[in-house]
Amino acid sequence: MNMKRISKQLLVGLSLGIGILPIMTKMNRSALKKKPPTPLSLYDLCGEWLSADENTLSIDNEARVFFNLEQIHLIQISGQANTLALQDKFGYFITIEKTTEDTLIYYDEAEDVSITFMRKRSS
Repeated sequence: MNMKRISKQLLVGLSLGIGILPIMTKMNRSALKKKPPTPLSLYDLCGEWLSADENTLSIDNEARVFFNLEQIHLIQISGQANTLALQDKFGYFITIEKTTEDTLIYYDEAEDVSITFMRKRSS
């Protein structure tokens, strides 16, 4: 009797496993199809940016960064979907976060200052 009960439980367990298998493989395939977001780079931010207090941030097509027309030599440390982590020649971090297509936040660790910039529109 006990053997019959065990074989019924085994049969039910196998049936459930076989029934769930197509659902599990479909879930795995859809998870693999999702691409991770492309990391932000300086090339994505090329152009002129202005702050409310008249600071300028310029990024040229060679990814050179100019703050108030003075070049800042930076090394890119990491990039995420909307954030760039950069480091200057003194080892301080500069973070640029793209909040919208026309707005970014520039944070300078050395000065402990955060500045919001708007993309300059050509006239």
